[in-house]
Amino acid sequence: ANANIQYDFTGKLSFSWPKTATQTVNRFDEDYQPLLPYGFGLSYQEKSASEQIELSDNLSEHMEVDGGMVKNTIIFSGKVAKPWRMFLTVMDNQSELLSNSGALPGITYRTVDKVVQEDAFRIETDGSTTAGVRFSSSFREDLAFDLKQKPAIVMTVKRDSAIDKAVAVEMHCESLGDALGSCRANIDIAQQLQAIPQGQWQDIAIDLQCFADKGVQMDKIVSPFALYSSGAMKLSISAVRFESQVQTNGPLHIECS
Repeated sequence: ANANIQYDFTGKLSFSWPKTATQTVNRFDEDYQPLLPYGFGLSYQEKSASEQIELSDNLSEHMEVDGGMVKNTIIFSGKVAKPWRMFLTVMDNQSELLSNSGALPGITYRTVDKVVQEDAFRIETDGSTTAGVRFSSSFREDLAFDLKQKPAIVMTVKRDSAIDKAVAVEMHCESLGDALGSCRANIDIAQQLQAIPQGQWQDIAIDLQCFADKGVQMDKIVSPFALYSSGAMKLSISAVRFESQVQTNGPLHIECS
């Protein structure tokens, strides 16, 4: 009624506003250089934000992707990472793996030791059917990395037997109602496995562009990794992950244009 402010308002940052899309900054950091500091803002008692901090009138809206900061998504590293679930698969049958061993007709699974106890697993197929292992989510997951950074799916594997038939690594984005094969692709890694000395752990990397070129939509992934074969084989796996700037070279790095 007397034209005075009845209640002051406060609009202030409850976090530190970063300078760039890739900067991680928090108050009390030793080198604290945000664009706007924690607590920056206005109340009725403060006439202008420019009185608190000098801020350009023409801030850049360009975002540069730091290749070293493209997130590394873990699928398996000693254990299954959320939101993924792990299954044994034989043709159209599947069984979720919730213990240290499992089996379906044509394939067996058990955990094994690489560095520490049960930090890897081994699958053994007998060649009587197409069988393997698959990781999937109940929902579509957005893994749309910037393909210009040439991200790859990397698996740490050990060949425990001869490889005499194709071994497919598959990725798909098919959900309920989608036609089988409408959004999936596979890459044969038998040649790369054969190049690994039996009993030796080794990384194999496949550029994600290989799957994108075959129609997989990276922002709608249901299964980021499946491995299967119709041949008899023993194969151990200790890690499956996405990486940028992969160091694996030569025949164990599958590149696509």
